[in-house]
Amino acid sequence: MKIHLDFDEELLIKRIKQGSPLLFGIALENDGIFYPAKNWIDFGVVIIGWWFQVAAKLSREQTRSQLRFMDGPYLIEVSYDGQKMTVAFEPDGLDVIWHTSIEEFRRELINAANVIANKFSQMNIDTESQITLKQAVILLESTVA
Repeated sequence: MKIHLDFDEELLIKRIKQGSPLLFGIALENDGIFYPAKNWIDFGVVIIGWWFQVAAKLSREQTRSQLRFMDGPYLIEVSYDGQKMTVAFEPDGLDVIWHTSIEEFRRELINAANVIANKFSQMNIDTESQITLKQAVILLESTVA
């Protein structure tokens, strides 16, 4: 399971000039299947923030949750198996269940947050989100058992 990110620099600059929240490509991918879609555009910083909260709570406070997207009715049911230390992902509307370790899920989130922060830094945009993403990485790393 991978977090697929795609940045359209022109769209990012346009959104900054408009004072609007930033949009970029974000989707989950497993074995060539993308959810919600390979070219899905959404409020990626907010979504990653939500997913960080889910990852931090899995195994500590709860064993079931949802990964949500802001645009559309898209969500992924997530369940954690504490004995196997694995996470199952069930994308709504697809007849698949993806599995990965809790550590791989956390690594994917950390990597995605770093990619986003580095892209924003490279473009010299949205310093506040860069700081928030780096703080989320530190928090998630501190939850590792």
